[in-house]
Amino acid sequence: MSIYKNKKEERKKILQSEKSLIYPLKEAYFKVALIYPNNYYLGTSNLGFQTIYGIINQIKQTSCERVFLPEDWEFYLNHKITLKSLEYERPLNSFDIIAFSISYELDYLNFLKILRLANFPLMAKERENFPLILAGGIAPSINPLPISEFADLIVIGEGEEIIIELIEKMKAQKREKKEVILKTLNLIPGVYVPSLYNSLKKITKRMVKKLNFNTHSFIISPYTEFKNTFLIELTRGCIHTCNFCAAGNFLKPYRLRKFSLLKEAVILAKKYTHKIGLIGNTLIDYPEINDLLKLILKENMLVSFSSLRADKLNPEIFEALYKSGQNTLTLAPETANKELRFSLNKKIEDQDLYKALEFCAKFKIKNLRLYFMLGLPYEKEKHLDEILNLIKNLNLYQKKIIPDSCLNIKINQFIPKPFTPFEKYPQQDIKKYYQDINFLKENLKKEKGFKINFESPKTAFLEGIITRGDQQMGKILKEIYLDYNFRNLLKAFHKFNLNPSFYLQETKEILPWDFITL
Repeated sequence: MSIYKNKKEERKKILQSEKSLIYPLKEAYFKVALIYPNNYYLGTSNLGFQTIYGIINQIKQTSCERVFLPEDWEFYLNHKITLKSLEYERPLNSFDIIAFSISYELDYLNFLKILRLANFPLMAKERENFPLILAGGIAPSINPLPISEFADLIVIGEGEEIIIELIEKMKAQKREKKEVILKTLNLIPGVYVPSLYNSLKKITKRMVKKLNFNTHSFIISPYTEFKNTFLIELTRGCIHTCNFCAAGNFLKPYRLRKFSLLKEAVILAKKYTHKIGLIGNTLIDYPEINDLLKLILKENMLVSFSSLRADKLNPEIFEALYKSGQNTLTLAPETANKELRFSLNKKIEDQDLYKALEFCAKFKIKNLRLYFMLGLPYEKEKHLDEILNLIKNLNLYQKKIIPDSCLNIKINQFIPKPFTPFEKYPQQDIKKYYQDINFLKENLKKEKGFKINFESPKTAFLEGIITRGDQQMGKILKEIYLDYNFRNLLKAFHKFNLNPSFYLQETKEILPWDFITL
């Protein structure tokens, strides 16, 4: 019983630590469980998740409670503990709809775990008297097929407007049978109902045309990646649309908010915290970024950035970082070869990285974090040598101008994402990725004063096959979701006579997600 008591104490501690701009009604005509299929830390760090939570709780006669995957989900499963909501400990079968916000393809495994913990049948066709299961977020938007047999409906695109329409339609038909409700929801633009899908029909992504409203935090918590920080979105989409980036290419067009709106958000944030996090793919490209930073600092608040580009850095950015006590700058050169970098539409030069280090030295920022990718289209063996040399040279230069500094390197594998110019290119063979990792490790082991971290080849392999998977991928997910390891993954493919390499190779065929139009 002490374990159950600890669970209640943990829940109480989380809720008491939060500062909320809005809170769900305990009793409402229509109840929504909003689920982030990962832990509280990651879910509460996600602005999209928080945005939908805030919007639903402003709809009349409607309440929205949050649910996360417990870190010890196996304990829940083994002891038959029913998963419940955070706010009122309500079991999931007492809600009118279960809405998942899914940002990462690997969380499809957690999506299934949560259905199991809620005692729901995994297959949509087997759920008759259960709440509807909705999936949204960037992962199912760009390719919903791997979970199409599990979800009753999937939102393709941005959710702010469509979630209101969905709930109002469902409220009006709350007493109707599942198939009647789904037929109504299937008529809403941007809604994909797999059980009713006609192969002749195209699903058009749903986008918010004008950002004439603020997107910001509704919950401020110390237990997030952005500790006690009020997040504010400046832009949506990306002005650069790098050829490998799903968000930048799928979430077109590039849109930005008026400065007057952002000013309102800053004033609102000050009521709850002294920290602001600016969110957007190309923050430095925001025309009034320097004026916004001056406003934040004038209000005696601290500021951080979700992303920065090396070619657009300026003293105003670094002054804001310095005054906010930021000790790390994060940049993503992706590769060391200029031609290869430009082929990604990432038009930054090596000197931009060295200039960034000089800014760091001037403004006493000791840590530089750099992201690289291996296995890019058009990549050659010499490009790996160039990454090695760039890391060594940057490390030497940083030590020269910033004593006691640390260079942090993160190496990821290129994964061809849907709706990008690179969507039909192959993913690097897992053995080759291992070889490249070992090459870098061996040639950097004598270097001092820096850290390097590699994405797991097996994790990248799984992400790649899910990302480009078709409906058959659902069989694999169902087979491995409770006990995933690489061996079980290969066994599952063998069981269903499928070849994982099929999903990673170059293709000129019609792609599984081609029924979605931009």
